[in-house]
Amino acid sequence: MNNDIKNELPIPENEQERLEALNIYSILDTLPEEEYDAITKLASYICQVPIALISLIDRNRQWFKSRVGMEVPESPRSISFCQYAIMGSDILEIPDLQQDKRFATNPSVTTYPHIRFYAGAPLITPDGYALGTLCILDTKPHTLHAEQRNALQTLAKSVVTQLVLREQKKKLEEEKEKALQSARVKEQFLANMSHEIRTPLNGIMGLTNLLLASQLSGEQHTFLTYIKSSADNLLGIVNDILDYSKIESGSMALQAVPFSLQQLFKRVIELFSAKADQKGLQLIASYADEIPDTLIGDPVRLQQVLSNIIDNAVKFTESGKITVSVDKHSQDEQQITLLFTVQDTGIGIAEDKVKDIFESFTQADNKNNRRYGGTGLGLAIAKRLVEAQGGKIWLSSQPGKGTNCQLLLSFPMGTHSEHRATSQSQQTEKIIRVLVAEDNEVNQLIIGKVLRDGKFRLTFATNGGQVLEQLSQQAFDIILMDIQMPGMDGFEAIKRIRNSTEAYHSIPIVALTAHVQKEEIQEYIVAGANDCLPKPFQPDVLISRIEQLTSQQ
Repeated sequence: MNNDIKNELPIPENEQERLEALNIYSILDTLPEEEYDAITKLASYICQVPIALISLIDRNRQWFKSRVGMEVPESPRSISFCQYAIMGSDILEIPDLQQDKRFATNPSVTTYPHIRFYAGAPLITPDGYALGTLCILDTKPHTLHAEQRNALQTLAKSVVTQLVLREQKKKLEEEKEKALQSARVKEQFLANMSHEIRTPLNGIMGLTNLLLASQLSGEQHTFLTYIKSSADNLLGIVNDILDYSKIESGSMALQAVPFSLQQLFKRVIELFSAKADQKGLQLIASYADEIPDTLIGDPVRLQQVLSNIIDNAVKFTESGKITVSVDKHSQDEQQITLLFTVQDTGIGIAEDKVKDIFESFTQADNKNNRRYGGTGLGLAIAKRLVEAQGGKIWLSSQPGKGTNCQLLLSFPMGTHSEHRATSQSQQTEKIIRVLVAEDNEVNQLIIGKVLRDGKFRLTFATNGGQVLEQLSQQAFDIILMDIQMPGMDGFEAIKRIRNSTEAYHSIPIVALTAHVQKEEIQEYIVAGANDCLPKPFQPDVLISRIEQLTSQQ
C-alpha cells in the first residue's frame, strides 16, 4: 500500500500498475480537447445535472481532463468521491451524499460546493485498469433512471476509446517517423478501433441526432452541434482508415448502377456550403449543360472522392473562394469523359511536396497536421478510388496562392428511364415489417426513432433465441441483426435461419454491427446475411438498404 495515501482510504489492489498505465497514456496536465469536452457536456445534459467531469485519479490528486460546472482543475485524492468508484467495474451512484457515512463529513459536501449527489462510471482500459471516472454531480439529491445510467456507461466507454485512440495515434506517429510502420501495426490498429470505437460512437451519434430533433434552448443546441461535429470527425477518421484498408487488400467492390450526376453534384455542394459559410468562404459551383443526366457508375464512391477533395480545400483555405466545376472532356457513342476541378485560394503546397500529397498518412507540412488535424488519408483514398475506376487525378499548387486539383473519369451513358426505374424500384408504399435484433437499449431507442415513419412496423428481440421465437409467431419482411448479443448471438441466429426448413429461411438479413473487419463481414455473408452495415450507421443509408432489400421480394 502506498504511504502517500491515508491507509483508511480505498486503494485498488493493482494500484502501482494502474498508476503506470495512467502515465503511459500521457493525458495528465494536457490542454483541453474538444472530443472530451463534448462528452462531459452531453453527460451533463442527458443526466440533467449541473456538473460533469472526466476525473483521472493520480497518486495524490484527482485531475479533471474535462469539466462542466466546476472551476477548479483538480482536487486532493483524499477527499475525492471517484477514488471509491474506481474500486469496481459498475457505476457508483450515491443519491444523497449526506446520508452515506463515507461522505457525510467530506468537505465537498459540508462546505462549498455543497455536493449532494454523485454518480461515477469507471474508465477501464482494455487491460483492465481503472484510470478514473466519467462522473456527474449535483448540489441536491438526485437519482438516475435506467436510460441515463446506460447513456453514462456508454459515454464512459467513449472516453476510454478516445484515450486508446490518442495513444495509438501517438504510437503510429512514432512508427512513421522511424519508418518502421508495417502491415501488422495497421491491422492491430484496425482491430482495436473497429468495435471499441463504433459501439459507443453509435450511441453518442444516435442520441445526439435525437436530441437535436427535440426542443432545445440556444445554448443546448450549440453544445449538441459541437458534440455532433466531434463525433462526425471521429467517425471520419475511423472510416478513412477502414476504407484505406479495404482498398489496399483489394476488397473494395465498385458498383455500376444508373445515377444522376447532377443530383449527386448538387448534394455534394449543399453538404459543404454550410462549412464554407462558417469560414466566410465563397463556394462556387459550375456544372456543364451538355453532360447527360444519367450515367452508369458508383455514385457512392464518386461522392466520396469529391467530398474528400472539397473537404481538403475548405480545411486549408482561410479566406477567398473555392470553385468546383464539372466539364465535358470528350464523348463518343457509348461513354463520356468528364473533367472535375476543385480550385481554392488556400495555403497551397510547396513544389517539392506536391509529389507526396497523394501518399498514405502524409500531409505536406507536419505543422499543418497539428493545426488542421486529419489522418492524411483523404487524398490517398481519393487517388486509389479514381484509379480503380480507370481515371486519373493530379494537382498543381503555389504556396500562399492556392491549389488546383483535377480528375478525369469516364462513364457509360445511361437513359433517364433507367435512372427513374432504379429510383422507383427503391420506393414502396407497403408496410415494411422489421424484426430488430438488438440487446442495447440505447441502440433500440435510436433505431426506433430512425424508423419512426409510418411505413415501418418494428418488433424487437434481445438475442438470437428471441429472433427465432418471433419468426415462428409472425411474418417479417426483413431482419436487422446485431451480432454480439447475450445467449444465442446474431451469427448463430443467421446460420439457424438459413438452415431452417421454415418459410422464413429466405428472409433478407442485414448484419447491423460494430464488428466490421473484412474477415468478419465475409463470415456474415457466408453464414447467410444479405448485407452488413457498420455502426454507427447513417439513418438514410439504413432506410435505403431496407427499402432496396424488401423491394426485391
